[in-house]
Amino acid sequence: MRHGIYIFLLISIAYLNSGCFNTRFLGEGEQLFKANNITFIDEEPENKKRNFKNELKDISQLQPNKKFIGLAKTRLWFYNVADRRRENKFRYWMKNKIGEAPVLYDEVFARKSAIMMKNYLINKGFFYASVNIEKIDIGQQEKRVELNFLIDLNARYTIKDVDFPEIDKPVEKILYDNKEATLLKEGDPFDVGVLKEERERISKDLRDRGYYFFNKEYVYFDLDSNDVSNEIDISVRVEPPGDSAEHELYYINNIYVYTDYNSEQLLSRINFDTTQIGHYYFIAESHKYRHRVLINNIHQKHDALYSRQKARYTANQLTELGVFKFVNVSYQKVADTSKNYLNCFIHLTPSKKQAFSIDAEANNNTDFLLGVAASFNYVNKNIFKGTEQFNFNVSGGLESNFDGGSAFFNTGELNIEGSLLFNKLIVPFRLNNTPYKHTPKTRLSLRYSLLRRINFYTINSINLSYSYDWKVSNTRRHLLTPVVASLIRLNQTTPEFLEVLAQSQTLRSSFTEQFILGTEYTFFYTNQPKSKRNSYIFYRGGIDLAGNTLHGIVSLINKNKDIEKPYKIFNVNYAQYAIFNSDIRNYWDFSKHARLVSRAFAGVGIPYSNSTALPYTKQFTGGGANGIRAWRVRTLGPGSFDIEASGVDASNNFALDQTGDIKLEGNIELRFDIIKFIKGAFFVDAGNIWLIRPDDSRPGADFEFDRFYNEFALGTGVGARIDLSYFVLRFDVAMPLRDPAKVNTGDPWVIKTFEPSEKEWRRDNIKFNLAIGYPF
Repeated sequence: MRHGIYIFLLISIAYLNSGCFNTRFLGEGEQLFKANNITFIDEEPENKKRNFKNELKDISQLQPNKKFIGLAKTRLWFYNVADRRRENKFRYWMKNKIGEAPVLYDEVFARKSAIMMKNYLINKGFFYASVNIEKIDIGQQEKRVELNFLIDLNARYTIKDVDFPEIDKPVEKILYDNKEATLLKEGDPFDVGVLKEERERISKDLRDRGYYFFNKEYVYFDLDSNDVSNEIDISVRVEPPGDSAEHELYYINNIYVYTDYNSEQLLSRINFDTTQIGHYYFIAESHKYRHRVLINNIHQKHDALYSRQKARYTANQLTELGVFKFVNVSYQKVADTSKNYLNCFIHLTPSKKQAFSIDAEANNNTDFLLGVAASFNYVNKNIFKGTEQFNFNVSGGLESNFDGGSAFFNTGELNIEGSLLFNKLIVPFRLNNTPYKHTPKTRLSLRYSLLRRINFYTINSINLSYSYDWKVSNTRRHLLTPVVASLIRLNQTTPEFLEVLAQSQTLRSSFTEQFILGTEYTFFYTNQPKSKRNSYIFYRGGIDLAGNTLHGIVSLINKNKDIEKPYKIFNVNYAQYAIFNSDIRNYWDFSKHARLVSRAFAGVGIPYSNSTALPYTKQFTGGGANGIRAWRVRTLGPGSFDIEASGVDASNNFALDQTGDIKLEGNIELRFDIIKFIKGAFFVDAGNIWLIRPDDSRPGADFEFDRFYNEFALGTGVGARIDLSYFVLRFDVAMPLRDPAKVNTGDPWVIKTFEPSEKEWRRDNIKFNLAIGYPF
């Protein structure tokens, strides 16, 4: 049966991709367009060969019908199936929403494509390029067509010299002094696109220096080519405005801030109250924000030169305050003044000050586990009139067991958190009054968590943290938590759980009542462009240190005392450890409708001095909807440890989550469009967790360089996503390919026993994951 399924799928894909089915519905003389091919007569461009060829293909006015994940033209198939019969609502939906009309060969479009390609090549510096078309009829009845564009590039012109205007006027002096920033480099290939970018650069540079009315249309290039050496001299010049001999500088006059702006108020002619602070005028029906807070986020100052960049920073920072729905910054020339002045107008449309939400979710898998959760969140975005944001959240969940366990509910969880966010850095020392490109944040939060494993234990924890969050650019962000304190208490333990702990010193240390006082730092980097779909990388690296300062103080106090470790504070052990982690992701769009995403994660936690094991809440876990999806969360590893073969009774729900001190994980996922907001995915996950020290009760759980590579779990699966941009509902189905728990007790390659028709095999191996958002 298994081989029969494979053969059926291969035959179906081959049939749909062969074109026989899709061409049988064509009319007399119609031909289905299949592909664009690019053939260079001499040599391809030296750099970016594949990208250059793809750019030429995209120029063509004839583009073949889309293929599903590059295999079959399923959308064209849906169109033909629906179009061959009488139309009804279902067939109309299939034809127009899912389907895609056949792309037919058109000679006029083919010739137009060749002309556009030639123009493109000329703009890229191939002034004497030629493009010819070769039509290729395919099939016995010649129902399909490919186009082969034969391209002779000839010589490519390069830039020889770049000259900037003589310094006769202030604008010309700025261009000359800043000429090192030019995008026109001697020896680079000539490219009209680069000329356009250079015009934009010059325009932005001058507008940043006070030339408000300057724009790119004033920038011209004089080109002088040499056909012998295939080189071009470029002279940059700036034309004066039509109404003046030279471009003029403009200065900021008054700043008018409308703090509760909306069009309805203007139409109703409400009487606004105006408050003046220097040259700032705050206009509102009622003043809801402290004016000094807004002034600190406005970069334009009276009598200062206008700056396009400062206008952008002002809009960004006011938006980042989180209390305004829309921010608009505009300028108006002031008439009848001795100096060129601009009035600045800032229109702020407030968001709702208070809001609350209630969410619920459910999930299940083939282990007969059902989870339900609910949360309540309240937010006040301007609680002290200084754009401070107060958040209060309560969430809880239950997990039940339907496989006949002794308890219907096996897990309960409750989290209560309150946080206060300030749109500034609150530090115990004075900061220079330097404006930021992005608004820094200070967050104070208090959190209480309760985790109840029915019939085993209860963990209560209280966490207090004080953190700073700031961006230094659009690509780099820092998150520093100088103070994070946690108190973890274990109670309501059962004899069964204590018996498990008695077998392992490592587990006993992990579950010991502990106090954590430390510092955390995380660095973020991404070069994600503004456009939604493009290739980019994301990196996050962090360090978590705890107990060092506290240990130094306690050690000094107990220096001459005969006290054994672990030391205590307030009669509670305190943890001492260092945790390092690194997460890098790559997003590669190799087509308009498909993206390949990969992630690599590495983390290690090292307990030392006053601790022999990491606290349970700080350890790494494997599996779950955002990890290796072929394993249920916290059931993978550590190492090659097999809980079923260890003698630990895991049949009654589960005694322990599997946790470790080291984690290595890699994921790769192919995401593709199916229809509009419905996406599909194929994925492969690999990795595991390990202990940093051996544990006699868990053989094979520790990390060893000579065998860790043989203890990687491997899983694969398919998924579907409903992607509405603001909300993503994800459904994944996964199965293990390799189980490290079977390394020492059998064959770890689960795929060798692939029997999807068997109910028992499906129950043991198929995992369903329902989640919100993408896994990475």
